[in-house]
Amino acid sequence: MEDELMPLISEAMINRLEQLYPDKCPDLTNTEKDVWFKSDQVSVIRFLRQIYNDQLQQNILTKD
Repeated sequence: MEDELMPLISEAMINRLEQLYPDKCPDLTNTEKDVWFKSDQVSVIRFLRQIYNDQLQQNILTKD
C-alpha cells in the first residue's frame, strides 16, 4: 500500500475538516469512547495534512 500514490488532496478540504473536527482538549463531560473517537478524527486530518505537504514538496500539486 505504501507504494501506491495517494489521490491529490486539496488544502480547502483539509481546512474544512479542521473546522468540522477541531484539534482541542476533550471536554470533561465526554465519555472515554468519545475522547478516543475525536482523537481518531484528528489523527486522520493530521495524516491528510502530511500527505498534502508531501505532495507540495514533491511538486505533485501546487498550493490552492
